[in-house]
Amino acid sequence: MCTAHATTAYKHMGRCRRIIAVSQAVKNHMLARGHADALIDVVHNGMPDVPPAERQARRAELLIPPSHLALVLVGRFVRDKGQDLVLRALGGLPEHVHLYFIGDPQTSFGQEVKALAQTEGLAHRVHFLGYRQDVPRLLCAFDLYVSGSRREALGLSLVEASAAGLPIVATAVGGVPEVVVDQHTGLLVPPDRPDILTQSLAQLIDQPSNRQTLGRQGRQHYLRQFTVEAMLAGTLQTYERARTIPGTRQIP
Repeated sequence: MCTAHATTAYKHMGRCRRIIAVSQAVKNHMLARGHADALIDVVHNGMPDVPPAERQARRAELLIPPSHLALVLVGRFVRDKGQDLVLRALGGLPEHVHLYFIGDPQTSFGQEVKALAQTEGLAHRVHFLGYRQDVPRLLCAFDLYVSGSRREALGLSLVEASAAGLPIVATAVGGVPEVVVDQHTGLLVPPDRPDILTQSLAQLIDQPSNRQTLGRQGRQHYLRQFTVEAMLAGTLQTYERARTIPGTRQIP
């Protein structure tokens, strides 16, 4: 058995009886490398559900004023996550729209993003919340989830945002379209296009009822495909297929 996520794992897969890919995008990449379709099962990563939290209490905890429309991006500060693109997109949005980054900015790229906020004149609208272990509990405080990823196998933070009922604007890379269904649970945009990201964010900022609809449908999508229970069921099915392959040694 082998789970496909990072490309460095491919060298071990020739000995595997079954392979789990965390998204159809990862499976497609593996097929292009010559792996057999029949050996690969797609099992999306699942995330535990979080009981609904009191939105206003969470906003007060994070010092988000009632007048602000709050965008959030959760992720490591590395170029692939595209915090710089999201920050540039913010510049074309109304003054009451603020951007909150969750993740440790003490990386070289994180420092670049901080410097960019200053040079773009956006430092007063960009908030660095640092690394948090309670992200699912906090997500209800925000109005929109935004992702500028340049590369993504699936996007667990997008799954968390869907579970929290947040509408999402994200780049259509890797497995992201499997989490964010365009025009149904959020909006998808091309990568490395902060101008189009700005347009899509502005569209939802002006449509609060549409944001609510997308967020509600996103949570339903999460409950159908991205729960821990769904992941476990898919994983067990793959193990059962591996167990029944002729020549497999059973361990008591």
